[in-house]
This record gives sequence, C-alpha cells and structure tokens, in this order.
Amino acid sequence: MNVVDEVCDADKLMSVTFTLARTIASNAPLAVHGTRATIQSLESNFRLANYPEYLEQLRNIAFESRDLAESLAAFRERRSPVFKNK
Repeated sequence: MNVVDEVCDADKLMSVTFTLARTIASNAPLAVHGTRATIQSLESNFRLANYPEYLEQLRNIAFESRDLAESLAAFRERRSPVFKNK
C-alpha cells in the first residue's frame, strides 16, 4: 500500500516523523489497533469475502469500549481524553 502523508526535506524527516507518531499515539489505543489491523489485513491478502465481518468485529470492539465513552465525555467537557485501552 503506497500512502504519502507528507513530503519533507531530509533534515526535517525525524522531526516530522516523531510529530506524526505523537499524533497517532494520542488517539484511542483501540482505534489505532483497529486501523493497524485493517491495513495489515489488506497488505497480507486477507480474504475479501470475510472482510465485512472483520470490519464489523473491529467496529464493535471500538463502539463497546470504555475509551469511546471517555472520548465523548472529554469532548463534552472540553478536555483531553485519558484512554485506558479498555
């Protein structure tokens, strides 16, 4: 999968990379895991016939999590969420 998010000069590469990594790490762990699992399944020739069910399982895990409730509460209260990966 060829995805380009940003192009930068070589001398700025580490700074740009770590900024992106911090942004990703600040998201809900279950959402990051689900995104990674989805990308990895596509890269590994995952059987497309099973793909809708697989995505539904990932969605259910995320939607039933305490992290989702924390995210919504944090948004309402205008604060940063504190994720527990649960």
